Amino acid sequence: MKTGTDILIVENQHDIRFALTLSLQSAGYHVVAVESMEAATTMLDNDSSHFDLLIVDFQLETMRCTRFAAQLRQRHADLPILLLVGTRCKKEIAQLHHIEKMHVVQKPLDRQQLLATVRHLLPTPERASTSD
Repeated sequence: MKTGTDILIVENQHDIRFALTLSLQSAGYHVVAVESMEAATTMLDNDSSHFDLLIVDFQLETMRCTRFAAQLRQRHADLPILLLVGTRCKKEIAQLHHIEKMHVVQKPLDRQQLLATVRHLLPTPERASTSD
């Protein structure tokens, strides 16, 4: 049963990926975490309806982030995307604000900021399970 709380995280740094996963799982979200855009693309292409939110490290090295974000939006138009961006990406961030369902959060972010943003984009796990 779809709960509206399934999140795919794309983060190449193991420690950050682990911390994001732990924070979101402890808040009741279902999380799948991968370390590359290629892995995320494969998962989304196989079953994009499984995920309710995509969280992406904006500074992944294998592809320019704006191109990746634009490709995701074209291929998965209804999937909200939360980009975690560093301070070095100001020019690219400015190019993303016009893309629908694309949300940007500046790094470093703390757990409370992450959870508040995710709750804004998705129902909380408790609300999702009672709305069935």
